[in-house]
Amino acid sequence: MNHSCRTRTVVGLVALALVGALASEAAAAPRRHHRRHHRHARAVVYSDSSPPGTFGLGLILGGPTGLSGKLFLSDSFAFDFAIGYYRGFGHDEGGGGHADLLWHPFSLGNFGVFSLPLYFGVGGRVAADRDQGRFDTDNGVDVGVRVPLGIAFEFNAVPLDVFLEAALIADVIDDDDDNLHVDLAGGIRFWF
Repeated sequence: MNHSCRTRTVVGLVALALVGALASEAAAAPRRHHRRHHRHARAVVYSDSSPPGTFGLGLILGGPTGLSGKLFLSDSFAFDFAIGYYRGFGHDEGGGGHADLLWHPFSLGNFGVFSLPLYFGVGGRVAADRDQGRFDTDNGVDVGVRVPLGIAFEFNAVPLDVFLEAALIADVIDDDDDNLHVDLAGGIRFWF
């Protein structure tokens, strides 16, 4: 079995597992009104008596650097996206973005000021590849599958979170030979 076929098989299995988990989550629990009010069974007091909403928007630094957004679909599942500029660091350099379906299976703890939910998921990524900033005949677009793993620092008293993540990228359309690599990113979001 060649590398491309193995990559597609692994990505397919991960996607199937996430779809199955999302279906069981939707069937098992009624939809909740506010993300932070019920997630991770925490008791939080908000000054305006209204917990932050289910949509967060902010900045991301790394792969890529730009705008980041996240929308909770349920207590455990969210859709996220980022658009911006990939800086290179041994692979793609140019504009692009990604979108993922994320699963938050558990929290590593609630420490009063913040909690630490862990998440992982699967999605897609598109990036312009300018060959380390040199404009030559190898320039093109890379399209791939993205498998992120991250942790969020969700602040309890303010509608902010800070996140750190690593994402394995497997490019299925690639104009050079770096079709498997890792993107690192971190960011901050304000929740509405």
